[in-house]
Amino acid sequence: MTKIDSNKIHLLNITITESSIEDKSFGIEPDDFDFSIESNHAFNEKENFIKIEFLITINGEYKENDECSLKATFQLTYVFGIDNFEELFNKDTMAIDNRLGITVTSIAYSSSRGIIFEKLRGTFLANFILPVIRPADLMEF
Repeated sequence: MTKIDSNKIHLLNITITESSIEDKSFGIEPDDFDFSIESNHAFNEKENFIKIEFLITINGEYKENDECSLKATFQLTYVFGIDNFEELFNKDTMAIDNRLGITVTSIAYSSSRGIIFEKLRGTFLANFILPVIRPADLMEF
């Protein structure tokens, strides 16, 4: 079994495809927050790349004010180069090693947490922090 070597994993690109905040809060802070995450994973075994995309939606919830709404949407794409990709790719099943998938998903999700935290500063969504989750829950290679 090939070891996952962090020195052979390279974050080549981060693209913020969408970053939007729809603020119809009328200056009222939300009572709570709700969020959803959609993920898409792909790989190119010829180029030794892995691509991970997240679509993250955050909603401010108002318990007693139906006129208020607050929504942020972020679409982020990460491209990783893997030096020893061929050692971690099973040609028979056309799948990458699960440990590699969890590693790059963890890196991408953690990076997303920081990007979104920074983007929400100074807004009524600033108190929202994307929670720590199990990276395997986001995987679908």
